[in-house]
Amino acid sequence: MTVTPLRVARRRPARDQAAAEDAAAAFLTALGVDVTSGPLADTPGRMARAYAELLTPREFQLTTFPNDEGMEYAGYAEPGWYDRVVFRGGPPEYVAFWVRDGRVLAGMNVNVWDVQDDIQRLVRAGYSGRAVDLDQLADPSVALGSLT
Repeated sequence: MTVTPLRVARRRPARDQAAAEDAAAAFLTALGVDVTSGPLADTPGRMARAYAELLTPREFQLTTFPNDEGMEYAGYAEPGWYDRVVFRGGPPEYVAFWVRDGRVLAGMNVNVWDVQDDIQRLVRAGYSGRAVDLDQLADPSVALGSLT
């Protein structure tokens, strides 16, 4: 595997701290906050500095590597909505189905290609109330398209 490090850095535009503080003061004043004296007098400056820090991207190092793996997910199955997860195949190439009462609620294909349309049909059928044979669902020799 070839690893290629990349350094990500953006040019930082010139800042006008005084203009930022004036804008913060105008904003706070428009909201009815008195920033002319007392404990809030330094607030526009603190606000401008905080936003400057928040909006300043940090330099960072990316590591890239060849990625020929993929995963697609269809449907939705919140914890507690399903009573079983059915696996078809095994790592690194498999399809997983979240099932309740034999109805497919969601499906995920990992490194298995050209099955997403069939998975979506199974999910639509499951949400329409149609159950599938779970042994066939788990059997890679049975075409997914034949189950809908």
